[in-house]
Amino acid sequence: PSGIESGAIQDEAFTATSCKDKNSLPHLARLNNRDGAWCALECDRNQYLQVDLGEVTKVCGVATQGRPSFREEGGWFVKTFTLSYSKDKETWKSYKEYGIAKAFQGNTDPEGVVKNMFKVAVNARYIRIRPQTWHNHIALRMEIY
Repeated sequence: PSGIESGAIQDEAFTATSCKDKNSLPHLARLNNRDGAWCALECDRNQYLQVDLGEVTKVCGVATQGRPSFREEGGWFVKTFTLSYSKDKETWKSYKEYGIAKAFQGNTDPEGVVKNMFKVAVNARYIRIRPQTWHNHIALRMEIY
């Protein structure tokens, strides 16, 4: 694991296109965090959560969860997402398999952890997760491997 869940990656390493409120800040997107999750203000495909791993690292996969114990019917979670990565925060590449941007299968409930391992590892410092479909609202907790 990259250190997102453990807290080794600092809060300042997380950024996002938007946040719903103070209980939805980007740094709350740590896997198994009980105090919330990142929740986008708007629900559209332009939203993303970004994390700075601190240095260029071999990235082999990602695990995701939705927002914990939320009362709305079925909770909030991301059902599918794409992932992009960068070494320098300027040049971004979409993660691809067989030459096509990979649409990862995400969650089917807010609490379960879904781990997606890459067929081919990538070298990256920055990771962006871009939700494509969601249940009720975009909400995410994650770890990078």
